[in-house]
Amino acid sequence: MKNNNEQQFEYKSVEQLKTVLTKQAKSWVFDEIDESSTEFAHFYFTGTHEGKEVIFDAALYPLELHFHSLLFDMSEEKLLKLYPKYKGLDGDMPEGMTEEMEEEIEEKRAELMEELEDEVKVTEFVEVTVENPTYILLDVCLNLPEVTPKAIDNFVKHYVEKTFKTDETAYSFSLDLEDDED
Repeated sequence: MKNNNEQQFEYKSVEQLKTVLTKQAKSWVFDEIDESSTEFAHFYFTGTHEGKEVIFDAALYPLELHFHSLLFDMSEEKLLKLYPKYKGLDGDMPEGMTEEMEEEIEEKRAELMEELEDEVKVTEFVEVTVENPTYILLDVCLNLPEVTPKAIDNFVKHYVEKTFKTDETAYSFSLDLEDDED
């Protein structure tokens, strides 16, 4: 995520981004550093926020990915309580941790995620963070099967026109653990 240091921003001004968009005949452009996929896209577009022309720095991902991330995070919290020596995936491997213990933890993670699967419901959202008066971060999570240029076009069009609305339906998804083992 970018910080308040202007030098970290890919586009220094709305005019600079508009020039790029005009040259490419597009309403948005992918971030050149982050690699986009069907599960994630990082892109820029211009529009208005509180009556001022701004750059929107957006990250878009499917709701199903958010669902799986929440399940993973919730299971990680429970694992940290169940296994005091376990430091989490971001921590160092504790001294004396064996492969069997690692396997046990991963099996418990799968079990916990299955238990939580029916409890967790997610809804679409757009989280707005104002970095400065002309630079707005958007964290966008939509119920899409995958992130495509067409999906981005649709989001940008409706967001800029102020006609975009999130679906407030609460969704749950399947883990499909059998598919992951192949």
